[in-house]
Amino acid sequence: MKTISDQANEIATGVVGATSTQTLQADAAQVTQLADNGAVQTRLDTAASAATASQTALQQSITNVAGADLTQTLVQLTQANNSYQAGLQSASAILQLQQSLLAYLP
Repeated sequence: MKTISDQANEIATGVVGATSTQTLQADAAQVTQLADNGAVQTRLDTAASAATASQTALQQSITNVAGADLTQTLVQLTQANNSYQAGLQSASAILQLQQSLLAYLP
């Protein structure tokens, strides 16, 4: 395959072989093929990059959901249990007060 500068020199000097048109057409076809290959490679690189970014985001989401801090989770569970127990005690006290008040009504 001749370089473009070689072909330009041949044309400028007038020393062009009998098959120069065929050579130019063949070279143009090769350049087109190389450009197509480059476009496909760019699309593949972009797809690979997007897949890597998606995988990273998915791993981060899994870590956020499944990778809970055990100590923090236990503290939150204990707080929730204490709140629940306090609510039950308050409800029980209110029911007992209501029953004792109803006992004094005629």
